[in-house]
Amino acid sequence: MYKVILSALIAVAVTSCAPSATVSTPFGTATVPLQSRTADPDLVTPPGYDNTAECASAKISYQGRLEYTVPAKFPEPTRNVTVNRDNYRLLCTDGSFVSTANTLTVKQPTLAAALARFVPEAYGPADSFSGTGALDFTTPGQVTFVPRYRDVPSGIVIAAQQPGTALTPLVFDGKASVVTYDPTKPLDLYARKTQDNSSVPWARLTLDPNGTVTVYREAPFPAQ
Repeated sequence: MYKVILSALIAVAVTSCAPSATVSTPFGTATVPLQSRTADPDLVTPPGYDNTAECASAKISYQGRLEYTVPAKFPEPTRNVTVNRDNYRLLCTDGSFVSTANTLTVKQPTLAAALARFVPEAYGPADSFSGTGALDFTTPGQVTFVPRYRDVPSGIVIAAQQPGTALTPLVFDGKASVVTYDPTKPLDLYARKTQDNSSVPWARLTLDPNGTVTVYREAPFPAQ
């Protein structure tokens, strides 16, 4: 009841040309604005909002969380925001960050720029014995796995593949290899765990040279 009364009082005090409905309250009737049907709950910033600063600071952290900074605007101080849900969209002038139930797609002007939006361990698989690590794309045309704490996790398998090529092991049997690839063609990385104490937060990564990185939370591991 209190929510209805508050909504009614706000509606009486504010005149709006937005779609509305008339509701009954203990004080009589009042006109209450309705939410626009075009409103998108997945949008991180509303249409028309200057999100330049948010886009410039946006990063993908562990398991696909979106992190960005809202600049200070008196009297509100600078805020660090984490979007911790499956479905979200941050649309920028030079790219986008779009997450759904099974995929996360980051688009930037270049592939290097898209990869730079991921923190080092955003999708680092791990196991309870060996800790975690990160995929390293520092050298163009090469990818490897770098353990962050101790050894290469022994309970995971990661393999790389490009169109028309064989599946190549990147992480296998507790060892990491350097895989070379053609940077002018798409690259797929597949991962799965081989031990119950292991964790792999993604099943497939697709790197497209047009500046797109797509993360699949679920995907089949290819047959050899």
